[in-house]
Amino acid sequence: MGYDYWIIPVDYHASYLGTDEYDSSVKEAGATSANKEVAVGNRRRHADLLRAQEAEADRLYRIKLDAEAASRRRREEFLPQLQEVDRGLAELSQPQPSGRVYYQPRIKFGKSTFSVDGYCTPRYYCREELAKVREMLRFRKDAVAGDEAKIIADAEAQKLFLPRFEALKPRLHQLGWSFKFQPGNFGGSKVWVEEYSFDLSEEGLTRLKLILTEREDELAEAERLANNEERIKRLLDEVDFPEELRFIFDESEATNEEIRKEAQAILAANEAADELDNETWHELVHCGYARRYAAIKRTLERFGGANIELNIGSQSGSRRLAGFLAG
Repeated sequence: MGYDYWIIPVDYHASYLGTDEYDSSVKEAGATSANKEVAVGNRRRHADLLRAQEAEADRLYRIKLDAEAASRRRREEFLPQLQEVDRGLAELSQPQPSGRVYYQPRIKFGKSTFSVDGYCTPRYYCREELAKVREMLRFRKDAVAGDEAKIIADAEAQKLFLPRFEALKPRLHQLGWSFKFQPGNFGGSKVWVEEYSFDLSEEGLTRLKLILTEREDELAEAERLANNEERIKRLLDEVDFPEELRFIFDESEATNEEIRKEAQAILAANEAADELDNETWHELVHCGYARRYAAIKRTLERFGGANIELNIGSQSGSRRLAGFLAG
């Protein structure tokens, strides 16, 4: 919910507004004199406010004049010390051992005040302002020294660790991984390998080696499994072993002869399914995992099998093999 306001000057004739309420020309008993008294009071208060503002401005101006006069009198006392600070800033602006140049503000000296580049407020010649610029110089010296120390330490780290990182490039490239050295502006250089970043340190190098070895191990294991899978497929192809049952040899580390012999035992048992006794057939077809597994092992032993571990640890896997053996 909002409000509407009309601002109308005193004695303004506003008959066109369509109401006498806002028309000062309408004469009502006592209204005109009351309005004039209010107007007089408002003008008086406004004049008092202006005089107070002028008095305050004059007071502040006189304080400023007094402060500037006092500052001028103390100028020669503090000027040498301030010039010493300025020389320190100038020296700090010179090229540092790393070759970098750090911009520093300079002090400009006036008759009544001095100023520092980048700071708009004039400063008086006094102990408080001298202490402030001395603290500024100390802070900037510490900052430059800190940056220089980081740069020097980073340069040493590059000499010591970067060649050791680069020695891993052949292994990284075999994995198809990128290698990028990213120098830092004020130290903190890094090596990037794919989405990983590494500090130039013993910890960073160890971390990269760990990630690299883990990935190499993963690929080596994947290659081993693929070769083993191809070997098993070739052996089972030789004896025309059913495709739907080949899962029982998944990831088997048995020798070629052991796999070939086990596959032949399973095929022989399937061909002789009609010779199964009733109890073995019942256990293969109708019993739970424990009795089914025992029946599978007993059946394969009859045909020279059950010599290697088969992948029938699940209900579904053992049921499929048992069903094949039961005919």
